Amino acid sequence: MVPLGRLGMNYKKLFLVPMVIVFVAAAGSVGVGQWYIGGLLKSDYQRQAILETRMVASAFSHFREFPKDTELHEFAAELSKVSGGRVSIIDIDGTVLTDTDVPNDALKGVENHANRPEILQAYKEGVGVAMRTSATVGKSLTYVAVPYHVDQRKGTVRLAVYNTKLENIMFKQRTLFVVTALIGISIVGGIGLVVMRGYVRQISLERENLESARISAQAADKAKSEFLSSINHELRTPLTSSLGSLGLLNSLAKDDFSDQRQELLDIAIKNNEAMLRLVSELLDYEKILSGQMKIETSRYDLSELTSRIVKNNEGYAQKQSVNFVFKVPPKPIFADVQEHRFGQILGNLLSNAAKFSPSGSDVEISINSSNAHVTVSVADCGSGIPDDFKDKIFEQFTQIDSSSTREHGGTGLGLTISKALTEGMGGTLDFDSQVGVGSTFYVSFPDPENPRLSSDGNAT
Repeated sequence: MVPLGRLGMNYKKLFLVPMVIVFVAAAGSVGVGQWYIGGLLKSDYQRQAILETRMVASAFSHFREFPKDTELHEFAAELSKVSGGRVSIIDIDGTVLTDTDVPNDALKGVENHANRPEILQAYKEGVGVAMRTSATVGKSLTYVAVPYHVDQRKGTVRLAVYNTKLENIMFKQRTLFVVTALIGISIVGGIGLVVMRGYVRQISLERENLESARISAQAADKAKSEFLSSINHELRTPLTSSLGSLGLLNSLAKDDFSDQRQELLDIAIKNNEAMLRLVSELLDYEKILSGQMKIETSRYDLSELTSRIVKNNEGYAQKQSVNFVFKVPPKPIFADVQEHRFGQILGNLLSNAAKFSPSGSDVEISINSSNAHVTVSVADCGSGIPDDFKDKIFEQFTQIDSSSTREHGGTGLGLTISKALTEGMGGTLDFDSQVGVGSTFYVSFPDPENPRLSSDGNAT
């Protein structure tokens, strides 16, 4: 006969073993669940911060001239109100130019930010993200940095979002997980499962809220684009009218002007033309971003069309002291393009070649048809494109370096727009380049008279 005391002890063991197993399983579930769902929340939180930072950097990049210190701080403060985060604008050498949490007179005492992980990652990958406790304000923040390029100056725009909301959500998550685990241990069954399902629904609701915030941020970005497009339209109309009036004045009163007055009139016409080109580029860029760029093509003889475009750009070549040499094909070569857009693409390639070629050199233009494609080539004898910059050549607001920007000007949108226009007509834009030798850009379109055949014998 088993003693009652020993029987009681066995019951205790039988009770404790499954309880220990349940406790270990529950603790493991708490840890895994907290790690997994916490990671999802953190990922969504960072994605929203990245989107808001891109909006801040985009707004800053629309400055034509780099703002003064006071204007820069006011701009950052305004964006901080909109985004709800701490906005910093950092020069390429790591100097903090403004920070919404630091008074202007205290900026000199702020540590150099050149080696901050989010800054290094932003220059390398286009966006940088880091989470840490700020040495400046002593609070936990998520830092997101995006490069900018404004008026020949480069650096990063950084948005720092306080992690209070995320920490509160994750604290609630941890608390609810522990409570759920204790209930599960206590009743080892159904009630714990019901509570866990309720928790999952709460997490789903939190994710839906974050998704809703992301959609709202995208809507704000779209509204910004539409607003910018509207402003550009408002600029284009008076610029066109002003340019027409100046041209009429130049033709009617040219003989009555002194040399000094004529020079001032020529400068005014030149500046109006430059502004009109800039506005047109921005309008095209906005259309490309919004998907509103529609291109209807027709069949053209590219030899004749290219010849006209080269002739129309010879004045710019002379100004840059280079020669355009067009190797005219012996017979017509046709392709399906839109005349104005093809002229815009080729004109951009010709102006780039002229700008970056040494004085007295030749820029060679040629057309050939092979492998079911028609290709227009523009070859220069410039300094070439460095290997580490080739992957970025078609990115918006991009030029090789700040010295080129100072010498040659431009928005850095020309190649971005040209590539989008080429692809919109079913073609491709590519290049070869060697440092110290020069660059050749290729615009290729399907050959309508020699289409490529698919494996079943049909034209593609």
